Amino acid sequence: MIRSTLTAFALTLALIGGGAPADAQQRVSEQLILSVEQELPNYVQGVDVRSLSAGQIASLHAVLHSSRSPSRIRGQVIAILGGLDVLLFGRNLAAL
Repeated sequence: MIRSTLTAFALTLALIGGGAPADAQQRVSEQLILSVEQELPNYVQGVDVRSLSAGQIASLHAVLHSSRSPSRIRGQVIAILGGLDVLLFGRNLAAL
């Protein structure tokens, strides 16, 4: 219970940037990008990791390397990327 709460808190901080300055939010280590690029195709196809925000990359890394079941990881990956509509049809309904 505590571990899942801490993980959820870490994901929330990663998504909102944790209060870091804007320029620091945009810097993502090459190692982190490569790690996500390597693991992401196990759950979704056709995602350009380098076009994602720093928060999305950090969140994906945390989820991809968690102890969750593959189906839960896939669901969270899809949510981080913007849902199935973005993946399947390339449209972001949240921006409308």
